[in-house]
Amino acid sequence: MFSKFEFDGKLNPTFVEGAFKLPLSSIRAYLKKPITPRFVHLGSAGATRPDRPGLDLSKQPPAVRLNKELDFILTFKLKVSY
Repeated sequence: MFSKFEFDGKLNPTFVEGAFKLPLSSIRAYLKKPITPRFVHLGSAGATRPDRPGLDLSKQPPAVRLNKELDFILTFKLKVSY
């Protein structure tokens, strides 16, 4: 192992500073084709919650708390459902 640190985070006692090379002939991914979602199922649970005034997000399910990070998916669900 050529590392300055051990698995436990402590310094490697056999580490010697110096030049290091890692020659590569190629880099490949494991999959030939990327797997992309074919559909996304959106249940109605939580769809009406994100825009409620005074909503305490800390007490809501993860999907409600992360609506903004999930590109407002619950807001979209609400618009197409009602």
